[in-house]
Amino acid sequence: MQRISANVLALVLLSGAMIQTPMYQRTPGMIVRYRHQVSVQTDILMGVRRTANASGMKGRFAVRFFPRDSAVANYDSITITLTANGRTQTRPENARTRRLHPLRFPANGKVVHLDAQTGELVDPVEQDFAGFFISLPARPLRVGVAWTDTVRIEAREPQALLTGSATRQYRVTGDTTVLGVKAHVIQFTVTGKAAGSGIAQGSTMSVKVELSETGTAMFAVAQGLLLSRRARGQIRGDYQVTLPSATTMSHVTKYESTGTIIR
Repeated sequence: MQRISANVLALVLLSGAMIQTPMYQRTPGMIVRYRHQVSVQTDILMGVRRTANASGMKGRFAVRFFPRDSAVANYDSITITLTANGRTQTRPENARTRRLHPLRFPANGKVVHLDAQTGELVDPVEQDFAGFFISLPARPLRVGVAWTDTVRIEAREPQALLTGSATRQYRVTGDTTVLGVKAHVIQFTVTGKAAGSGIAQGSTMSVKVELSETGTAMFAVAQGLLLSRRARGQIRGDYQVTLPSATTMSHVTKYESTGTIIR
């Protein structure tokens, strides 16, 4: 009798641990929708000439889940705002709402954006949706739990292939309620570097890029949903053309991003 009781207790404890272990809910046919807003400020310095422009994006996107860690994301509405030379233009991006973005979406949230035609990985700089979702640890979430993962960067500039890596660090800092749903507050930081070189119109070009980001996410373990994500960051790029004449250019892009689930 004691043996049976011990076995039952072990199963109960194991079941509780499994329930608490965070993972994304990805039931085939399920659709999750988010409001997404991004603002960007870019300063470009070429020699002694400096230019600045600003842009913004507001939209809604949906992720539809399929079997075997498959998902497809797309914007159902998106509006772009551009400000340059003192002029501001706002326009809807109807073409982007028709694009489907295949994703590999495992339970731990290490989402990968795939090319719709080839099925290969998309450059990280184009991973609008993969970069939105946070990764999760293989242990229950509670205040103080921290984890780290590393993402390989392989991005193609117009004339150079950049390679490097980015490190994402997470820590649970509290508990909260969002739209009536209990959630964990997760602070995160992202740092990364990439470099590469290439040849453009007979000139040799080298590129170095550094990125940094800090933010806060709200994840509901019971529902397996990312409820919100807010972040701000900076990307700095330095370009040097060595032949036939030395030219340097740098840009600093600062951005803020907000995403909230639509219930």
